[in-house]
Amino acid sequence: MPPAIKFFPAAAAILYFAAAPSLRAQAPPGPIHPARTDADTHAAAPVEHKPLPRHELWGNWTLNVAKSDDPKEKMRQARGSNRGGNGPVWGGYPGGRGGYPGGRVYGRESNADRNRTDELIYPPNSLALVHYDAEIDITDDENHKRALFTDGRKLQKSKDDKYKQLAAHWDGGRLVTDEKGPDGLKLTRSFEISPNGQQLYETLAVDQTVTEGGFVMLRYIFDPAKQEAQPATAAKPSSGDVKP
Repeated sequence: MPPAIKFFPAAAAILYFAAAPSLRAQAPPGPIHPARTDADTHAAAPVEHKPLPRHELWGNWTLNVAKSDDPKEKMRQARGSNRGGNGPVWGGYPGGRGGYPGGRVYGRESNADRNRTDELIYPPNSLALVHYDAEIDITDDENHKRALFTDGRKLQKSKDDKYKQLAAHWDGGRLVTDEKGPDGLKLTRSFEISPNGQQLYETLAVDQTVTEGGFVMLRYIFDPAKQEAQPATAAKPSSGDVKP
């Protein structure tokens, strides 16, 4: 073999072993990761998307028990402050709605009256509000339906305990009704959208002064239902019926 050819492999081997330490220093063991860029360093954090604010009452709503008033406790407080604890007893009756255990017991009340009082004061687990011009239908999870009319029409009495017609009016963005119950109970009920547009407020001003049960304010808070099979929205109101 010519001397030049023998020299070349030997020289190549010497150069390899001389460069190996520096190569090992530059490439540490383990997988090779791509270099980070400025775009990776300053990547935007995930954005939480909240529902758009709502401006109308119509739709399906679910009671938020944690954020709502406890009607039994509020009534107990009103009774105690008004009569020193000697008023009508709240609790013990195995009724109640919306996750609240029990309703009111009056010694002179019939079962029908107690049920009627509970239906007036205790909130349902869910509500569906539908708008037909001057008629607003409110249906709860127990299939009780209230038809509210804002045009002053003559109301019809129903023989069905699960259906009732009520007169209502608008107070700005609030839908308001005045209702009566057993033993002189009176209440004003209103529905409105929360200031942030994310919830429905149902507010009750309950007057039991006839039976010395006191006066109490109750507020129930409803969240939009997670799934709505059908939009609970009907025809837009006529020009003579103001809506929020």
